[in-house]
Amino acid sequence: MVKNPLILACVAGAAMNLAGFDPKWGAERLLTPLATTRLPLGLLSVGAALKLEELRGQSGALVGNSLGRLLLMPALAFLIGQILALPAIEAATLVIFFALPTAPTA
Repeated sequence: MVKNPLILACVAGAAMNLAGFDPKWGAERLLTPLATTRLPLGLLSVGAALKLEELRGQSGALVGNSLGRLLLMPALAFLIGQILALPAIEAATLVIFFALPTAPTA
């Protein structure tokens, strides 16, 4: 974990922020567009770090987990909405939130 570039970048950024670092000489114009791409670049980094060879033989668990998360969870939310007699908009919101995939780093 100490060698993870995402962790190192977060620690460096927090240290610079706590130290009161104020970028000068136009550096802010360079850093602002980079900062807006932080989430997509982080997700690309996580995806690039995946080792597919370690997933071999785990296809059953992966398919089962995916089906459970993407099909069974929304169905469970629908049932909960029916049991609680939620209005349509609240029930739909509940189902949508249950259908959303979770973050892999959560």
